[in-house]
Order: sequence, then structure tokens, then C-alpha cells
Amino acid sequence: MLSIRARNALCNHFDVPQLLPQQVASLSRDDVLRINHLGPKSLPVIEAWLAEHSCELKHSSPAPVVRNGKLEQQYARYLASRGWVITPPTDGGL
Repeated sequence: MLSIRARNALCNHFDVPQLLPQQVASLSRDDVLRINHLGPKSLPVIEAWLAEHSCELKHSSPAPVVRNGKLEQQYARYLASRGWVITPPTDGGL
């Protein structure tokens, strides 16, 4: 059974009066953690409720690692402006 807090937070998130398991199953764990009034303790409760309805949270895909990209260059400039010495990796990558 879904806790009242979790049910209310999810209903507010989806802007619906009644919640369907399929709606919640469209979210990833990261998505759930971004919803107001939900946190790490709510995840097991939500996952158990979804399991009761033969559903599960969507799997998050890991963020791609961009090497020598624009964002990495911005980080390097930022660190260099604060006195850090930036050196290229000696092993050729990750």
C-alpha cells in the first residue's frame, strides 16, 4: 500500500486526483527523487506498491561521458582560474 505522503506527492506531480501504477512506472528513480516531498525513504515504498501492480520504475540511463567536450573545457578553465594546474591524462583516457 502506498503511503499517504507518497500518494499525495505523486498525485500533485502528475496533477491527477487518482494515481495509476502505469503513470508512476513511467518515472525513473532519479525522477522520483526530484519530486517535492519524496526522498530516498519513499523509493522502497513506491517500488513495493508498483510490484503489487506488476510494474516497476523505469531504469535510468547513465549520463554519457564527454571527453574534450565543451563542458569539460569550461570546467578546466574554471579550475585553472582558481589556481588548479590542469594536466592531460597520461594513460590515454579513463
